[in-house]
Amino acid sequence: MSYSLSILGKNIFDLNYQDIEVFFQSEKEENLNLEFKSYVNLGQYKEKENVIKKSVCALLNSEGGIIIWGAPVEIRDADGNTKASGALTPFSTTLDKDRLINIFSTAPQSLPTLRNKNK
Repeated sequence: MSYSLSILGKNIFDLNYQDIEVFFQSEKEENLNLEFKSYVNLGQYKEKENVIKKSVCALLNSEGGIIIWGAPVEIRDADGNTKASGALTPFSTTLDKDRLINIFSTAPQSLPTLRNKNK
């Protein structure tokens, strides 16, 4: 089963903005396969881009998953868990597939490490 189907209840290509709004009507918690990124408190475009590069790299070095870019503002509970609910914080710059590929292909610091699974 795909991450989007198991987490969001729809195929990734069938999701729309309203689906994400509905998802965050109740509090959601980050986990190994789900990460939130809001942008209310971040500054310049490059800072926002760098946050995404690090998140993608982390998921590539784990089991994979979904990053919800433009999620509601995250909070940390007393146990250190990241949670989010409420209004989305959309990223103001539109990024098409080619722009995203360019961002990641020109960022050597974000390349995933290769792990030797035989160790």
